Amino acid sequence: STLKVTNLQKLDGSTFPVGKIGQVLQTTVTDTSSYSLSSDASADITGLSVSITPSSTSSKILITTSVTGSRSGDFPILTMFIKRDGTKIGSGVDSGNRFGATASNVIVQSDANSFTTVGNQFLDSPSTTSAVTYQIALNNNSGASRTLYVNRTEDDTDAVGTVRGISTITVMEVLA
Repeated sequence: STLKVTNLQKLDGSTFPVGKIGQVLQTTVTDTSSYSLSSDASADITGLSVSITPSSTSSKILITTSVTGSRSGDFPILTMFIKRDGTKIGSGVDSGNRFGATASNVIVQSDANSFTTVGNQFLDSPSTTSAVTYQIALNNNSGASRTLYVNRTEDDTDAVGTVRGISTITVMEVLA
């Protein structure tokens, strides 16, 4: 589902000054999904994207992300990154075999019913008044093929103590 807040005005009808939030959009994913990926392959998380049309070319977009999930294999790592219109942004720099991520976390046990949450914030300057789409993607930064799971554990056992999660992307236009 997507939440959109626009037309922020004071009670007296005047608008907020420069540097304030112009609009807020959020997409929330509660469905579970899995992605079988070869080593160093990436996949967009289905449904975890949001499009926003900045009101000015000088506006900035604050992106807040949160992804819950797990990965197959011992001591699994969950690694995510942000894309704007298909191009990776707000991430570290790829170097050799090292993947430039927005966020990554190790699940420090080999229990197939554990998972983690990764998230971050990034302030983007898209310099446009055309719609831009922000997408969250996963990367298998392992030396072997792995399955990455969103909003669930690897085994997803139907038992007390097993959890399921929520993943979100929120964008806010910061007026210039």
